Amino acid sequence: MNVREVFVEKPAVENPDWGYARTCRVLLRRPSCEFSQSVFSVEADGFTVPNRDYPYEGFSAELAGENWRLFDSLPFALYGDGGKRISLKPARVKVFPWAAKYFY
Repeated sequence: MNVREVFVEKPAVENPDWGYARTCRVLLRRPSCEFSQSVFSVEADGFTVPNRDYPYEGFSAELAGENWRLFDSLPFALYGDGGKRISLKPARVKVFPWAAKYFY
């Protein structure tokens, strides 16, 4: 088995059960840091961004023995010719042990 072919694929949808607590999440961890966010993306202030439903989501790392949240999310926007914003619709997410690929 090729380790590069090990992944889980999830649809980019929210699950309203239990107040959206059952929406799938991405969690990538290393011994001193972690990155987590939802598989579902939302529009916010003209940007597309994977949703964060909990205050501990985002990128956190251990620095000098303390846990620090370094950033909340990675919002992005695409613009076409003439500067018109391209609207994106979430499709699916492929989660590998070392990366997450979002498809729109």
